[in-house]
Amino acid sequence: MSIHRLTRSGRGLSQAWLAHHHHHPRSHLSTSTVWHQKSVDQDTLTHKGTEHISFDPKFIRQEPADERTHFQDYLETFGELRFGRPQEAAPDRDYVISEDPQEWQFVNRLFPMSTVPEVPDLPEYPSGFVKPTAQPGDYRYHVYRTVKHMLPVYIHHNIKSQVMRTKVARVDGDLFALRDDLKKFLFERYQMDFISQVGEVYGKVIFRGDFEQDFKEFLIAKGF
Repeated sequence: MSIHRLTRSGRGLSQAWLAHHHHHPRSHLSTSTVWHQKSVDQDTLTHKGTEHISFDPKFIRQEPADERTHFQDYLETFGELRFGRPQEAAPDRDYVISEDPQEWQFVNRLFPMSTVPEVPDLPEYPSGFVKPTAQPGDYRYHVYRTVKHMLPVYIHHNIKSQVMRTKVARVDGDLFALRDDLKKFLFERYQMDFISQVGEVYGKVIFRGDFEQDFKEFLIAKGF
């Protein structure tokens, strides 16, 4: 009787011949060996490795001819609906190409701008925006706006340590003078000192705590 021997190490499949004798009990077999009787011809087995992983093997025909017949029955039943809902073609419409500049301006305004436009001069802005008035040289330091005309004040929250830091970026000049002015501003408001750090290489001044609105008020008051 032909049987398969499978080792637990997973090194593969090998065939062996075993003769049954009454004086050899099954207990002599090693516990690391599993015996499985070969009952199906190997050539008729479905090779799952060559089929699509989403297929159910029980619905896969054993012979190519059977599979083609099954597919033809499927086509006769569903037809083009197997691709989903039928798509209706868009009706043909007459159109006219216009080169009138007066009409093109309504299309051109829909395109994204290649550069950030300058802020228009208005006495007051509905959003509360304030244009910078300070010029480089007015103070020992200068804080530049971002390319979108916003104040470079950012909050960093470390979730692990639950520590919040407020950063003032885009600073040029004497960063230590800006740090001292910010410390004085916070002390007058909260009557206490806060841990701070100066990053001269990066042009940043960092304070531990949430002072986003405080620093923005300070910079706007200075004209930045």
